[in-house]
Amino acid sequence: MLRSTRANLILLLITAIWGMTFPLVQMAVQIVSPAFLVLIRFALAAILFIPFIIYCKWRDYRLIFWAGLFIGIFSGASYLFQAIGLLTIPASRSAFITSLAVVLVPLFMPFFKLGHPRMLDYVAAVLCLVGIYILSGASFHTLSRGDAWTFLGAVTYSLALLGIQVYSAKYPTQVKLLAFYQILFTIPLAAAWLPPLAWSALLHTKVWIPILYCTVLATCVVFYLQMRYQKDTTPTKAVLIFTLEPVFATFFAYLLQHEVVTRDIFMGGAIIIISTILTDVDVYLKTRRGKKNV
Repeated sequence: MLRSTRANLILLLITAIWGMTFPLVQMAVQIVSPAFLVLIRFALAAILFIPFIIYCKWRDYRLIFWAGLFIGIFSGASYLFQAIGLLTIPASRSAFITSLAVVLVPLFMPFFKLGHPRMLDYVAAVLCLVGIYILSGASFHTLSRGDAWTFLGAVTYSLALLGIQVYSAKYPTQVKLLAFYQILFTIPLAAAWLPPLAWSALLHTKVWIPILYCTVLATCVVFYLQMRYQKDTTPTKAVLIFTLEPVFATFFAYLLQHEVVTRDIFMGGAIIIISTILTDVDVYLKTRRGKKNV
């Protein structure tokens, strides 16, 4: 119980760090291309990560290579598609659509042999979707091209989350190497989308500040923490915690970009929080009954 509580708190910290990336990345992609931003971010992160893997025990390195390739492709695609979407939609809306992964994860779980979700997980997921819908003020018949790219990011994001869940549990002593491969395999994916470069744009504070933040905190630190702790909780619980990302993103977008915070944002955020608590209600009640019976 203590391990899962600690893991959930770490994932909450990760979610807050990710929330900050939405307004920062949106500022940057107005100056440089999304692929360029992702490429620089992950190339620097790979370099910074090298000292941490030099002394890793390279056991099962071939299997870990393929595991890292799987996670890296889907994780990299999610960051790239999300950045492309941020060219045309607000940071808060992007975060809301990304959180649709909460609905997709339970649907994909059987394909990863993680069992079938409980009915309560589906109820929580649907409730979370309602919260996201209210919070975003979305209208399905007015979805834009940016919304479509961001939705593809949510799909690939959910697959990356499940890959992390499976492989970090399978290779618990090699989480640093897995995190490094996740970073490394994003680089060629971003390079394939790269338009002509404008290196002078890196001198702009709205570019290099987001790059530094995303490289150090949102990539190196977060990827290691996610590999280290996500396996100590359930995939459904992890992704439900991650649905708080739009709440943090909206808060930071308000601070940095003065995006309007409406009543719908507060209502939707409250529903999302309730949905994250709902999945642990039955576990809590069973634990309480067990203590009474002792």
